[in-house]
Parts: sequence; C-alpha cells; structure tokens
Amino acid sequence: MNPYISDIIYCCEPFDRYHAFCDLQNLSHYNDGRVIVPERVLASRWMWSVGKVRRYLEDLAQHNVIRQTKGTKQNIITIVDDAQELTVSTTKEARAREFCDLVNSTYGDISADIRDSYINYWLDWSPRVNKYRFERTADFDLSQTLAYWITNKNKFNNKSKDKEHENNERLNDLNNRGKRETTDFTIADLQPVQESTSH
Repeated sequence: MNPYISDIIYCCEPFDRYHAFCDLQNLSHYNDGRVIVPERVLASRWMWSVGKVRRYLEDLAQHNVIRQTKGTKQNIITIVDDAQELTVSTTKEARAREFCDLVNSTYGDISADIRDSYINYWLDWSPRVNKYRFERTADFDLSQTLAYWITNKNKFNNKSKDKEHENNERLNDLNNRGKRETTDFTIADLQPVQESTSH
C-alpha cells in the first residue's frame, strides 16, 4: 500500500476489531504470512492503546486465529489458515526460523555462543506433541527466559573460571612438591647402604 494512502486515508481514524484483523492480513502479505512489528506500531496504526492491542492479539491467539512469538521489542504474528494451517509459517522448519529470526533480530548484540545455546535449548522438538520446547512452555516470554539464560551462563562461566584457577593452583602445588621431593637430598643419600657384618 502506498505510504501516503496508508497514513492519510487508511489510518486516519481508530480501527474496529474487524479492520484491525484485516490490517494484520494485509501486513502479512509482505513477509511470507508473518507480521513482524512491535505492539506500539500496531497501536499507532489502529489508534489503540498498547494494552488494548496486546489483549486483542492474545484473544486472537487463544482462538487459534493467529500464532504469536513474543519478544521485548517486537512480536512475530502468524495468520493461521482456518482450513488445514497450510501456510508457510505453520511448518516445523518455518516455526523454527521464526524463533531464530526473532531472537537474532531483537538480541543481535548478545554474543553468538549465548544466542546459539539459548536457541538450541528452546528448539528442542517433541515428536509426541509436534511442538518445540518454547511452544510447549506455558506463557513463554522471550525476554525473561533469555535474561535468566544469560545470568546462569555467566554464573557457570565464573564457576568454570574459578574451578580452572583452583585446578591450576593444585597442579602448580603438585609440580612444586614433586620438584622438592626429587631435589631435596644430600650426596650421602646417593651412597650405597653397607650391610653390617657380625663376627
């Protein structure tokens, strides 16, 4: 849609629930059936409060009209096909890609090893229910789980550094002790022991 038309005509008055959903559908056409925008942007477009947008999206998700992956700065919203859910974003690979895209786009400043380990953990697949770990977790929140992950990762790294330092000290102590035991003797110690003879 032409930006001028979008700003001047299309978004010139508050949306109702129906036209808000139509707007989601229009936006999804530009990104493989997905809408990747912050709630505050939708609030501005629809002339709603952010809280009203959040409640509306949660209501749509509860009724399986959309699927959401939440982040601190933006959400990924997937429009669900009422028939067989055969849209691109409902496949296993696409859902994993959505999750990776959200983490990398929102938290790209975090070190790659932390992001990769976090992603690998939450993309654990359960064939029994056909869901990833983040989909199986009730009220999954990206920002909270990632903050918890970083905190634990830092604690683990600090413990590892302390353990490594402790092991190095022990190794140095053993080496020093070994050196003392092999060098702390006199010339007399090298003399053969003479057996005493009794007459």
